[in-house]
Amino acid sequence: MVEVTGRFEHYISDLTGSPARLSPLPEMPDPSPLHEQVSKTVDLIAAVSANLATDRSTWRAGKTPSLGFKDEAADAREKAGTAIDDLGALLKEQGRTLKGSSPAFYRSVKEILAGRLKALDDEARQWQMYKHRVSRKWIRKARGGKVSRTLKNFASAV
Repeated sequence: MVEVTGRFEHYISDLTGSPARLSPLPEMPDPSPLHEQVSKTVDLIAAVSANLATDRSTWRAGKTPSLGFKDEAADAREKAGTAIDDLGALLKEQGRTLKGSSPAFYRSVKEILAGRLKALDDEARQWQMYKHRVSRKWIRKARGGKVSRTLKNFASAV
């Protein structure tokens, strides 16, 4: 790291004609509970998005998801919703002690995260409808255009 920094300082000195020194990165102060809650919420929303992507790729590959995948995905979604609710409660609790535009900033972050989770919910709902529609078409083709009651029940479970 020191060697790379030295090379970069030398490169900047050559470009500008004056010696350049890089200052060390300032240390991050202890993160606030709001910052920690935002990070936790972002991680959980990323997990929800990853679960949706995994479901799509697994289904398109013609494979069945591993046992417990649906439960894990539902659990991640529930935790993300709870994390957003916790962020709102924490913001209300600490809103009076925050200075300047911090309350507005955290409210907008909460709204953005809630909007992203809602968009993922809508995307997952559309994906489930698509899978159901395509599965029914596959079953119809397999049965020569007729769908038995048993196969209809199977398609609705997928």
